[in-house]
Amino acid sequence: MMELQFTLVSPERSLCQNLAVRQVTLPGCEGQIQILPDHIDFVSTLMTGVFYYTLMDGKQHFGALSTGFVEVRQNRVRVFAHTAERAEDIDHARAVNAQRRAEEKLQGNGSARKYELKLQRALVRQQASRAAQQ
Repeated sequence: MMELQFTLVSPERSLCQNLAVRQVTLPGCEGQIQILPDHIDFVSTLMTGVFYYTLMDGKQHFGALSTGFVEVRQNRVRVFAHTAERAEDIDHARAVNAQRRAEEKLQGNGSARKYELKLQRALVRQQASRAAQQ
């Protein structure tokens, strides 16, 4: 079976380097992007959302990322994200509290765009956390 080499980095950390995977699914600007072996080479921007990849043994791993871009070239997938975390590293209760705080700030006089982004990230972190538990 053919494989992809998957790398995902953010300014804070490297989540994986040249990991052998069957497929990668990412949150693209116009919907999900699924990348399989022998995918056409491309570069694209990514939105805040849930990502996942499937290891060669079939096990899926989930996570959340906040904007960035992906480069696919010769069965190598490289993701550069503003923030990225594995679902198992997400504190679900903390993400729920972040959602509540962002919603409260949006109701007040806070900077709307800033808190919209915080709310979006909190919701995505919860989605990734739930997906990993299924």
